[in-house]
Amino acid sequence: PVGSIWYYLNIWDKIGIRTCVSHSYRVPTFNDLYWTPGGNPELIPETSWTEEIGIEGSLQWKGGRINYSGTVYNRNVRDMITWMPSSSYWSPMNVAEVWSRGVEHRLKIHQAISKWKFTLLSNIDYVRSTSEKASSPGDVSVGKQLIYVPAWFGGVTATVQWRDYFVTYSHQYTDLRFTTRDHLEFLPAYSIANLSIGWSWETAMNGA
Repeated sequence: PVGSIWYYLNIWDKIGIRTCVSHSYRVPTFNDLYWTPGGNPELIPETSWTEEIGIEGSLQWKGGRINYSGTVYNRNVRDMITWMPSSSYWSPMNVAEVWSRGVEHRLKIHQAISKWKFTLLSNIDYVRSTSEKASSPGDVSVGKQLIYVPAWFGGVTATVQWRDYFVTYSHQYTDLRFTTRDHLEFLPAYSIANLSIGWSWETAMNGA
């Protein structure tokens, strides 16, 4: 059986607390089982329990609005199906027990002044995802972050619009990712920045 239970409690005006408990079940895909090379027909399904609690709210004033949500979650997965690098190719395996927990933040601010519009979007996530049980004798991954899973990632996007013209700047950050289960090798953290300048044809047509 799979399913989830949600509950939302309004604590003040447009601010509320939401909670959720869910149970999920996932069977291996045909690629997991039979991909050549690397498929593993010995895989078994994974199961998980997830609990989360968060707060969300909004605040409005003349020409402006703020939306915010923050979530803390905990997820326990048994026999998690994960593709791992081997000698010359990747192959999926069941990780006996994985404990994933973290915090997510989402923020949106919008302000309109005359023919100007300002928008700010930001997100910050912290994920701690570790193997909690040895899959084989001498397993060095116990208690360590799963490979290719960054602990921190997030970004910010700012847009300034005047009439039908806009300028948008976005910056995304991804933390380092370990590439071996013993954490001796890793990919460094990196950032990506984008700047775009444009004209909104849809806005112009609606204005006409």
